Amino acid sequence: MENLAQTGDENVKPGIKIANLLLLWGWLLSSAYGMDSDKTKHAVAGTLIYGACVGIGSATDTEWLNYKTCLLPVFVAAAGKEAYDAATDGDAEWADAGATVAFPLMIAGVTFLVYEW
Repeated sequence: MENLAQTGDENVKPGIKIANLLLLWGWLLSSAYGMDSDKTKHAVAGTLIYGACVGIGSATDTEWLNYKTCLLPVFVAAAGKEAYDAATDGDAEWADAGATVAFPLMIAGVTFLVYEW
C-alpha cells in the first residue's frame, strides 16, 4: 500500500503551497471579520500582495523572488499607501502600515523556522 501523503504532492513547489495558503488566509480574514475594518483591509491587502509575489516566484522558478524578498513589495505598498494618505489629507496611520505587513512578516518567520532553521 502506498503512502497517501506522498502521492501527487512531490511536484508541487513549497512556494505554490505557501501562496495558496496566503490567498486562503486573506479570504478567511475578509470573510470572518468583514471588510468593514480599515486594519482588516490593510491585512488582507498585504497578505495578498505577499502571496501573489511568492506564487509568481515559485511558478516561474525565479530563485531571487522568494518568501524573504517578497516582503519588500509589501513594505513598499504599506509605506506608499501611508505616504499617499499623508500627502492627500487622508488618515495616515503607522498602525495601518503595521497591519499591512504583520501577516506577511509572521508567515515569513514561520517559513524560515520550518524550512531553514
